[in-house]
Amino acid sequence: ALRADDNLRFMSSQHARKDIESMLGGILKRLEVKNPDGSRYPAFRCGNTRVFFRVGALQYLEREEREIYNAGAAMIQSQVRRIIAVQQFQNKRSQTIIIQSSFRKVLAKNRVMQLRQMVNSAIVIQSRIRVWLSMKRRDARLQEQLNDNAKRIQSVFRLRASQRHADSLRLIRRDERI
Repeated sequence: ALRADDNLRFMSSQHARKDIESMLGGILKRLEVKNPDGSRYPAFRCGNTRVFFRVGALQYLEREEREIYNAGAAMIQSQVRRIIAVQQFQNKRSQTIIIQSSFRKVLAKNRVMQLRQMVNSAIVIQSRIRVWLSMKRRDARLQEQLNDNAKRIQSVFRLRASQRHADSLRLIRRDERI
């Protein structure tokens, strides 16, 4: 573990000083001021253990830090908004699917009811036709029976008529013989 003395020695080393100067030099390059003789006056100076900033340089670093934090916060907010929007979309999509499936279910039930009514109507029509056909067959049988009965009556009547005729011929012959 590093002790405070080691940290102090690290900050005071030439290698660490050059790293700090190059890092801050890149960040604070915009704040350098040109002297009239053409030399540049940097926005900071590195001491043995501290860094000294010119007026406004520390505020500039803090503003840059705020901008970085703000950019990070904006990115986090956009990701959170994206996640919320995706969740809302998925929720609406699932609700839409539920509504569509319910509507299809109602349509299917109505279609089944129509088919059942058509089947029931067909059954009623078939039963009525069967009744009509059976009545027609019954009427045909009755008509046939009536025809048969009429034929029997006619045959009996002809038989009796022929018997009477035969009887009358016998009487006539008998009368002729006498």
